[in-house]
Amino acid sequence: MPVGERFPMLHLLMIFLLLAVNTTLVSAGTWDDCNQDDDIERSIRGCTGIIESGPDSRDKLSVAYNNRGVAHRAKGETDRAIADFDRAIELNPEYALAYVNRGNIYHYIKDELDRAIADYDRAIELNPKYVIAFYNRALAYSDKDETDRAIADYTQAIKFGPKDSEAYANRGGLYHTDGDKERAIADYRKALELNPSDEVARDGLKELGETP
Repeated sequence: MPVGERFPMLHLLMIFLLLAVNTTLVSAGTWDDCNQDDDIERSIRGCTGIIESGPDSRDKLSVAYNNRGVAHRAKGETDRAIADFDRAIELNPEYALAYVNRGNIYHYIKDELDRAIADYDRAIELNPKYVIAFYNRALAYSDKDETDRAIADYTQAIKFGPKDSEAYANRGGLYHTDGDKERAIADYRKALELNPSDEVARDGLKELGETP
């Protein structure tokens, strides 16, 4: 469940509240608690109960650590969150979501862009069509002023998520900055086609002298 925050010319997509909800894991009680995100403390208690009881597989235990990491992040307890994501990955090295969640903390909270990119790289290696990983890696590359790489990742995000208006708007912003007016306009218009309330695309078109 992505939580969006807007900045001039770019969208910032923060995916900290991604919970791995696997209905095959849910049982009455603690999994119901651990898999929800409306009550942070309830989620932490539920996930901790599962961790302490020791579920019957490493994969299930890794889900509990990931979900508790999400809850700790929501409380602003980033070090605890990272520790839980580390443990989730240790238990299941192919858990792409945990890499994205950890990468987001390195990216947005700790400003450790190379570590964030490494986590997004691994998530994409595990899931070559992982739209969120491409999108967030594009943001990280953009923050590093590596525009060509950022554009390439937005292009992949659009390929696998063609209805993602924010990816179009962000790519349009990079084209705009680079002086590629034609491509910028095309992306802004596509973003507005998908989401008529997209203010980033609307403002970008106005700056280029175009009617939204």
